[in-house]
Amino acid sequence: MKNHIKRLGKDSIIYGVGDALKRMVVFLLLPVYTRYLTPTDYGRLELLMVTLNILFIIGSQGMGTAFSRFYGASRTEIQNSELKRSELIRTSQYYLIFSSMIICGLLHIFSEQFSKLLFDQSDPHLTSFIKIIAFTSLFQIMSVIPFMLYRVRMQPMKFITVSLIGFFLQAALNVYFVVVVKTGVKGILLGNAISALVVVIINLVSTKNVLFHTFSFLKLKHLLKFGLPLIPVGIFSWIMHFSDKFLLQKFATTHELGLYSIGSRFSNIVTLLIIGPFMMSWGAYCFQIATTEHAKQTFKIITTYFLFILCSISMGLVVLTPLVIKLMAGKQFWGAYIVVLPLVCANITYGMFYMFSLGINITKKTHYFLYIMSFGATLNIILNVIFIPKFGMIGAGFVSFTSNLVITIATYSISQRLYYIPFEKARFLKICSVFIVITGCSWAFQMSNMLFDVLFRILLIVVFFLSLYLVKFLQNNEINYIKRAYNNLLQQKGIYNKIKFGYGLIRVQ
Repeated sequence: MKNHIKRLGKDSIIYGVGDALKRMVVFLLLPVYTRYLTPTDYGRLELLMVTLNILFIIGSQGMGTAFSRFYGASRTEIQNSELKRSELIRTSQYYLIFSSMIICGLLHIFSEQFSKLLFDQSDPHLTSFIKIIAFTSLFQIMSVIPFMLYRVRMQPMKFITVSLIGFFLQAALNVYFVVVVKTGVKGILLGNAISALVVVIINLVSTKNVLFHTFSFLKLKHLLKFGLPLIPVGIFSWIMHFSDKFLLQKFATTHELGLYSIGSRFSNIVTLLIIGPFMMSWGAYCFQIATTEHAKQTFKIITTYFLFILCSISMGLVVLTPLVIKLMAGKQFWGAYIVVLPLVCANITYGMFYMFSLGINITKKTHYFLYIMSFGATLNIILNVIFIPKFGMIGAGFVSFTSNLVITIATYSISQRLYYIPFEKARFLKICSVFIVITGCSWAFQMSNMLFDVLFRILLIVVFFLSLYLVKFLQNNEINYIKRAYNNLLQQKGIYNKIKFGYGLIRVQ
């Protein structure tokens, strides 16, 4: 079990760096964007990014998950044959290229009509935005299988290398188009499209050895049978996490949407650094762990550690965000901090939704996800329509948390009936209680004096970890391990040796 946790931790960190770099360009360039874009511009950019997200969900058709499922199960279901694996790769890639060309081509053809639907106005400039994201979506979908191939083959360094290339290219292009050429939102979209094109070219070249062979309609049938039912689930998930932005534009203002989007960027750091990377590794490991003798014990411990890391990072994020926003963004964006707490809580509950869904995935009863997500999406829309007109973006934030909490509880109840795991509920309660108290204090109290505010927030972070010790969240063996690791870390000379030692703590022995 220890080796499973260490290997999972190592790959999560590597994938985390790669995936976070791909997705954090907008966040890291916030000082640039908030100087050259207005909140209204940023609101429009967010709507376009949300549209790009739903295009990816529809265009990829669950093929990445299906590919991972059948490739990972190859030892038992397609007879450990490299030839059959290559056939699976080719079939998945060819189908995605062909189908995504049709979907994105239709969007390009009807870009003017879609622009009117999205922005409630007819403008050739806005129509050009839609055409650009159609191409970007095509390039991103074409990279689904190559990126998934790096993961299932346990090649995280290839994954992060390609991700780094895409990250630096996108960042450089965005700065060039926004700062030098001064093309605003259109420049950001062009930078995204060009970097996505370069990445897909690299990915196709790196996988060329397995692409130019036969196509299997039988395997395509199995892939679609597994993947297509995930599209409605993905759409319902998209509604839960992004429909609030469209409703904010309708019931509030694009300016308020811009502020909400900034707050959302900060809260999504939790997803970028913790939830996303972990799930990328988790998908490749959980089915392997399920076949081991102590699978349920391993699942129990991993879930507890996952929640601990999730709450710790989230706490620091909520506590420090007001200061960081003031440093990174213009004064007109400072009010965005108010939505960070409810959105961070929404991300935490959604992360636990993934962990609690183990039973549903292991028993292959994935049809339950359709029921759960459809209910959550419906609840989300109803509550947003009720609360956004009254409370604006803060209402949208708490609705997001509420709907995520509901689907997490439902998933836990169903999953436990299918495949019972003795989760450490007492430890869950302890860390969640401490998290709520500390972040609640941070959210409620804002010091006008910058120095006092910094000291206050540092104190809150210290109190958080001290409180976990006092409520005995950590067990004795875990405390002893942390002490030994810390003492050994202090004995390392130089920054390089300390980093090398830290990496060694999570390396497979």
